Amino acid sequence: MFVLGGLFGHLMHRYSRDLKSTEQFKEWVFTTKKVHAKRAESPTASFIQNGSSNLNRSGHEPRKEGRPGLSIKKDLSIQFRNYTPRKVFLNCGGTYPWTVDLFLDTYPAANEFEIITFLPDKTYAIMYYDFPNHTVHAPVVVSTRNGTETRNNQGFGYGAAVTEEISFLDIGQWIKDSFHEDDHVILKLESDHEKEIINYIVKIDALEHIDKYYTATKNLDILDHAKGKFKVRGVPVEHWDAKAGNYGDFDKHNPSRIPGGGGYLKSCQVKSKPENFVLMLYASHPSTRVIRAISMLRSFFKESQHPVTVFLPVSYFLNYISDSHVIFESCNVGLFIPGDKNFTQNVLGGYCWMRNSAVVAQRRFDKFEKIVQYLLIQEGTNEASVHKLVKERKFTVFKASREISGIFSQIEDGKTPTINDIRQNAEDYLTLDLTKVGADYLALYMVRRFAPFLSPLSDCLGANI
Repeated sequence: MFVLGGLFGHLMHRYSRDLKSTEQFKEWVFTTKKVHAKRAESPTASFIQNGSSNLNRSGHEPRKEGRPGLSIKKDLSIQFRNYTPRKVFLNCGGTYPWTVDLFLDTYPAANEFEIITFLPDKTYAIMYYDFPNHTVHAPVVVSTRNGTETRNNQGFGYGAAVTEEISFLDIGQWIKDSFHEDDHVILKLESDHEKEIINYIVKIDALEHIDKYYTATKNLDILDHAKGKFKVRGVPVEHWDAKAGNYGDFDKHNPSRIPGGGGYLKSCQVKSKPENFVLMLYASHPSTRVIRAISMLRSFFKESQHPVTVFLPVSYFLNYISDSHVIFESCNVGLFIPGDKNFTQNVLGGYCWMRNSAVVAQRRFDKFEKIVQYLLIQEGTNEASVHKLVKERKFTVFKASREISGIFSQIEDGKTPTINDIRQNAEDYLTLDLTKVGADYLALYMVRRFAPFLSPLSDCLGANI
């Protein structure tokens, strides 16, 4: 997926998924999928009665008293409530599920939110079915009115346009009828009639129920219009770009944890010990060979942490949960970023792709009180994206250099290569893809044969930055 959104969405783990059946609403043409959810009744039209969501509720930090424009009713509700608030993310408009992927992967405590999606085109609904705590309604166009309309639709996978009945939802009134004022509601809107909907939300006081507004528009006039209208209630307005994998307050919610430094290294020579070299192990994708290699190295080095750094893709940390402790206890761990042709000319896309991968990986690192600090990238990564990543997020980035997996065949044939045979230049740091056949055994060979000459990754820092 991720033109950024596409690749990012399919790469990232969507947590536990529980598929349930699809239902068609009684009076409206809906495709509805609910996961870990219950239906909630609402006092408005039959569309709302059949379609509103009342999912698992969880507490949240209530809005602070005294927010600019906060009503007396809201103040009293906060002070005297006996109600457990909900966290809700409303995803209105769009096609592919890039927005939901981005929200779940990078927004703080996203797993505590109910996610409700309204799609104008029902042919995309099936792509949303396995998200956790999520409800999708389609075909539904969020609007300033309730109703239906017949349209021609060139749907996803359709060979030709078909005539379909589309439902229109009065989103402002639905929000007022569906949520308590103490609920924490985030509204993300993608609509050709956004300015009209913004004005309507303010007019009917639905803004009282909204805590944050994201707009997917690229029209700066609409963005400024939303900010002007919503500031009366102190509701923040930010831009949302699911395709690029970015949103306006991303860095606020995901600040860099690295205090300083950072750099981009393409070579390394340990000046104090010129005969020494650095060996980096990495995996381009999850593989059982990774754990086997780490286990062998752990046994070889006994209780001490070995000087080899292992770079793993974000998918590894998400899919091999039970084995992660072995790696973190045994060695220094970094994040491997595979190259992608989609970003060779796209600076922002490449930057967000790498940044978001690190944010997702950090959740796993947190369990071991570690910080994602070192990244290993492949050839083909946009250089400008890397420099932006180093400058803004303070990562230390290494570019994959001398890959040595090919020498295993020589060892199998009984040959004994020297370090000069392996390291062609004194400034080379060596990399080994553990997913290659025999790479796990080659890793053991390298540390056993050259243990006295292995230097930790930290010896490279400060060189060639």
